[in-house]
Amino acid sequence: MDSVFAIAMYYLAPAALVLLVGGFAYKIARVVTLPMARPRIPKGKKLFFRFVDFVVGFIKAILLPLYINAVKGPISFVGSFLLFHLCTIALLLLFGPHMIAALASTCPPLLAFLNSLKIPLPHVVTQAALTDFTFWGPLDAILNADTLAVLGFTGLCMIIGYKAYYLATKTIKCNVGDYIALALVFLAFITGYGAAHKLMPYEGALAWHIVFTSLLILYIPYSKFSHPIYDYWIGKIVKGIKMSRKEG
Repeated sequence: MDSVFAIAMYYLAPAALVLLVGGFAYKIARVVTLPMARPRIPKGKKLFFRFVDFVVGFIKAILLPLYINAVKGPISFVGSFLLFHLCTIALLLLFGPHMIAALASTCPPLLAFLNSLKIPLPHVVTQAALTDFTFWGPLDAILNADTLAVLGFTGLCMIIGYKAYYLATKTIKCNVGDYIALALVFLAFITGYGAAHKLMPYEGALAWHIVFTSLLILYIPYSKFSHPIYDYWIGKIVKGIKMSRKEG
């Protein structure tokens, strides 16, 4: 098991992180350098008002689709966006071990900022509730890694249920890649929770948690899971500029 941990920690995880950052930089470079992909900001306005129009358009580009999805499919919206996406992203960004693993050697300033917002495990909340000050204060009792993990896993199970329904009824086409990505997320959740609470042998659970997470990161650029990291934000920026052009 030591060999699995060593390979995952010192080879697989760094390679996955390099690919993730490199892919993100490549996609941004494409948007910036390709003439057909670069939206033009309207002329005839002062720079400040152009910026305001962009910010308004960017916010609309985010909120409008969320509103439409919430109205058309409230259950899917709750499971996919509120539970899975938001809780999982918060767990990735704010849980201490995740922050250290991802940012200690790559972006110490961001680690220092997020460290002030970090969330603990429930037993840490109990031990330090009367002595330590945290940004979240009493909310630590509910805003902790366990709560986010359970909510995120619930959202994941809802998504898997929808995918199974779509597969059985053939109402929406799902490719094999969707199930590969969901399987990797499922296994990462199980092994991570098992390692955190010693429900499995710690070294083995942690090693496989790193393996499944690294494989997921390696797979992200080639799957629909790329949208929260690559396509979503770049697309919203482009849409924001386009919407500001219409208003200008």
